[in-house]
Amino acid sequence: MKTITLTPGRDGLYGNHWVFGLVKTVDDLYEPKIFGATADLRCECGEMEGEDKEGQICVKCFVMVVADSLRARKIRPARIELAAWCRHPLDLGQTITDFPIAPIAFRKTSDGDLTELGKLYEELIEESVTLRGRVETMAEEDRAIAGVLAEKAGWTNEVSDVLARIVGCGPAGAPDGEPAPGSLASLLPSLAAANDPGLLHVLYSMGYVLDVQLKL
Repeated sequence: MKTITLTPGRDGLYGNHWVFGLVKTVDDLYEPKIFGATADLRCECGEMEGEDKEGQICVKCFVMVVADSLRARKIRPARIELAAWCRHPLDLGQTITDFPIAPIAFRKTSDGDLTELGKLYEELIEESVTLRGRVETMAEEDRAIAGVLAEKAGWTNEVSDVLARIVGCGPAGAPDGEPAPGSLASLLPSLAAANDPGLLHVLYSMGYVLDVQLKL
């Protein structure tokens, strides 16, 4: 029997083995070397192809060849680093300076169109870039307390607001307790019902740290 315990993650816990890369720009949100190949048994540039190449990473495009690209794109989250600490959307008493980015399969449709969630992640990157620019205007001696000063000035409000809308539940999410439409939380019922391999990775992308234990 498998037991999973969910707790909101503390600062600095999102750079672990669950994460496949760091997202800095909007273009990074769609980078195959971070979020997975777009075709089965083929790297992105086509240099490596076929069953005999499965599990290998192309030295040109740095994309791993996988048998099931859709599955890979459901289980490869990344992370974003924030220029100043913001409030954790699941626990407003905690501050964070990084946060997961959901796998691309939940941000783009099979036709390549952005979902509402995908649009929110683009907004998150844009607000994060704005926050970084503001922090960089601080005097060098103020950088050590950038989070305090940025929150006091209201600079982190926009980033925290987008994080709350992405997660879609918790104290910073939907106030009525229902998952916000288009959010990560709204995906959970269908993923759980289908026993989808992306379920745990969506929970992780919401900011949960997962403690999975197997009991015989």
